[in-house]
Amino acid sequence: MTSGWYLTNDKAVIMIAHRLKTVQKAERIFRSGEWKTVQQGIHEELVRQDGIYRHFIVERREATKWRV
Repeated sequence: MTSGWYLTNDKAVIMIAHRLKTVQKAERIFRSGEWKTVQQGIHEELVRQDGIYRHFIVERREATKWRV
């Protein structure tokens, strides 16, 4: 599960989502696993790191090629 947050008028908005497009533009993304935060940063940073977020992105791209 991935979550992101935005600051709006001195308030933080926390959003939890499974869809990449939902959190891709968040100011800060937290990637959780094993009941803790395992990565955090902006989308561009997390894609460059070898970690669970990038693996999620690669798997999503592969899944879009599936045909039934």
